[in-house]
Amino acid sequence: MLGLPAQAAIVPDCNPVPGYDDSCTVGHLFQLLVNIYNFLLGMAAIVTLLFLIYSGIRMFYFSFLEDSAGELSAAKLGITRAITGLVLVAIAYLLVNTVVFLLTGGEHDLASFFYGVLGIDAVTF
Repeated sequence: MLGLPAQAAIVPDCNPVPGYDDSCTVGHLFQLLVNIYNFLLGMAAIVTLLFLIYSGIRMFYFSFLEDSAGELSAAKLGITRAITGLVLVAIAYLLVNTVVFLLTGGEHDLASFFYGVLGIDAVTF
């Protein structure tokens, strides 16, 4: 079976007991944070899609009824809010990736920032 990025594990593969070769490090902690962040971005996209579908169905239904201007405007407002939320999530994604890019010097690996720039050497937790 083909492993898709959406099926990736959230928790990094490391040994939680200190002292082993594959013990968890600061890099694994930041990988966990990145995995949670990516999961939440995917969930935000799914919720936005569901709100767009729901509001679109409401607009279609209430466009055929008389005296439903209030319901029609509420459906339009739902679509506007869903798109606004998706734009805000996209802006947050760009800001976070820009900050990580600037901190790491273009490597997109936040653990390298803590290992190289700050001088932290594979601290286990």
